[in-house]
Amino acid sequence: MALEGNALRHDVAQVTVSFDKHRMVDPTAVEDETRRLLKRRAFDHLLTLALAGIAEAHGERGDLQRERDLLRSKMAALAAGNWGSASDTEGKAGEAPPDPRALERRIKDIDAQLSTLSTGCCRRISTSWSTCWPGQSRTCAASAPRCALTVRA
Repeated sequence: MALEGNALRHDVAQVTVSFDKHRMVDPTAVEDETRRLLKRRAFDHLLTLALAGIAEAHGERGDLQRERDLLRSKMAALAAGNWGSASDTEGKAGEAPPDPRALERRIKDIDAQLSTLSTGCCRRISTSWSTCWPGQSRTCAASAPRCALTVRA
């Protein structure tokens, strides 16, 4: 049910939560051992998240580096005065050379994106660590191009 203005509506989308299909995960006869196994399982999940983030960042980093290299090549061609030679403009009649200032701005934007890629994965892992083990010690030291996470439980 939902109240819209002064009218009460009955045909409103509802959110349902299901708690069926339970699974027993790492059960043991000793509580401490069960807790240890569950913590290990949670830590393995964090590692999986970290690896996925690293793989995603690696792919994005490669794309950005290729784009930056292409833009730098265009800048070099403009500086050398080779832009718009007959072989380059075949089939592209009337195409104006790119604006060097716009190319430089885009290169700076890409450099900024590349510098933030090195720290992003550590922030996500550190946040996940706090959620799984509140109050436990963790340190995250990020530096381009490598990112390292040290945890102590």
